Amino acid sequence: LVVASNSAIVRVNRLSEGNCDVLQGHSDIVMAVAVLPENGWIATASKDRTVRLWDVVTSRCLAVGEGHTDSVSAIVLAKSANTAVLFSASSDKTIKRWVLP
Repeated sequence: LVVASNSAIVRVNRLSEGNCDVLQGHSDIVMAVAVLPENGWIATASKDRTVRLWDVVTSRCLAVGEGHTDSVSAIVLAKSANTAVLFSASSDKTIKRWVLP
């Protein structure tokens, strides 16, 4: 269970293990979260104008996407054939497509 709640911190609650990991890296409120379980990824979008890709097992930040000029308010992770992509939407009225490894 991944939770963002009016802060720059995201919590990954591991219900079966009874513990919680914290994802820290954003400098402003996290607005959206997406999960791609088959790749073990969590994506986050923030008012700090960035998107971040996290490893669900290690809670380590794998990549930071910069390029929006205003808050990023929506995010989607998708997999098609052998390609994983992340789409982000911002208050700057743009949608960005990020190809993932």
